[in-house]
Amino acid sequence: MQERWADEMGPRTTELPKWLSDRAPEFDIVIFFTYLYYTTIFGLPAVAGRAPTLFQPTAHLEPYLMVPLFDRIFRLPDGYGFLTAEEADLVNQRFGHRAVEEVIGVGTNLDLESDSDRFRRRHKLGDTPSCSTSVGSTRPRDHLRSTTTFWPIRSGTLPTSAS
Repeated sequence: MQERWADEMGPRTTELPKWLSDRAPEFDIVIFFTYLYYTTIFGLPAVAGRAPTLFQPTAHLEPYLMVPLFDRIFRLPDGYGFLTAEEADLVNQRFGHRAVEEVIGVGTNLDLESDSDRFRRRHKLGDTPSCSTSVGSTRPRDHLRSTTTFWPIRSGTLPTSAS
């Protein structure tokens, strides 16, 4: 039932877990942001133990954090990045101390100009809602080019069985 709820939370990117799992050995690290959504709930288990993982949960005190499904998810990553010391304390109280963690915050350049229409045209996104994954290697010898994949967000009926 909890997996069904997570599937409904979306963004429903059903091909992502297999894609990550198939390519796990190619990654230097896989970074997951926000604990609450499909991409982390199904993506993190697909690569945990197969590629180094960093999790920035963006957790705060809310009822969702108490869902038992997250007992497993929060124990999978190799390391944590937190927005604040308070977030780190909350996660450590709820799930236990993490051996590798750091409060890293998040930066935003408010002076940067953007053109969302140009971006959507360049990546042929049209008006379809989507989310993205970006992967690459920081090691030149890997000959792995950085790539970004845009995953369509699907809506519709729930699957007939939990996966």
